Amino acid sequence: MDSQVMVLGLGNVLNGDDGLGFYAIRDLAQEQWPHNVCFVHRTEFEWSPLFFRDCCCLLLLDTLCRGNEPGTMYNYNHKELPLYKESLRSPWLLDAMAFSSVLGEELWTGFVGLEPASRECSACLTSSISRIYKVFLETVRSRLCNMLDSPHSSAWQTPGEGGMTAFVP
Repeated sequence: MDSQVMVLGLGNVLNGDDGLGFYAIRDLAQEQWPHNVCFVHRTEFEWSPLFFRDCCCLLLLDTLCRGNEPGTMYNYNHKELPLYKESLRSPWLLDAMAFSSVLGEELWTGFVGLEPASRECSACLTSSISRIYKVFLETVRSRLCNMLDSPHSSAWQTPGEGGMTAFVP
């Protein structure tokens, strides 16, 4: 099988903005992408490093609580992501990714996420996150295209390439 680029949406669709990863996976999977791109939601994720066996690149989509304005966008590479492990909803994922490198090549990882407004029980995104959702998807598409064009390029592996984008109302 070809090395895959996996887009993994995290979060719970029943917890308001925490469903961001689910909605993004749902919408992006309906678009035309190369055969080696797979879209996976956390409910399909096997809690094992072997899940990443055929992947060369992984793009995580989730909310990230860092105390900034709701809708603040975060865009990190694999070197920066461990710095924010405590802010991730699923910090165990970094351990699984790290262990997967024991089985083969290093799994190059990116993260695109938003600061949530609410993670309360709700089956929809809040209005502040809904307003920036299209910008979020454009950022994810751009990041994914960059990964496909050069899966091991320094353009997205170099520390300092990620960061925070201001809130867009």
